[in-house]
Amino acid sequence: MNNKLVKTNTIYLLLSIFAPIALVVIGTAITYFFFKDGGYGAVIFSMGPPIIAFSWYVFGIGLIFKKQYKKFEAELDAGSFKRIKLSTAKANM
Repeated sequence: MNNKLVKTNTIYLLLSIFAPIALVVIGTAITYFFFKDGGYGAVIFSMGPPIIAFSWYVFGIGLIFKKQYKKFEAELDAGSFKRIKLSTAKANM
């Protein structure tokens, strides 16, 4: 009984990788095309998207993963799936 339950959400995976990269590219393009002389707009559009993308990689992916994990556990519990904790698994066997 070594069946592992693997569930992959490919849309979530691709969005978590490529959405921040696209955000940085769009911000850089806006800076290049609309703020060639510099100014505050150039600073905002050249620094804002990378900071948001970095924050997404550090905090956002983990938060969404935890939310999806709890949702998945709730689905398993609703389907009468029996879970055992590893710390008590040896004592029960």
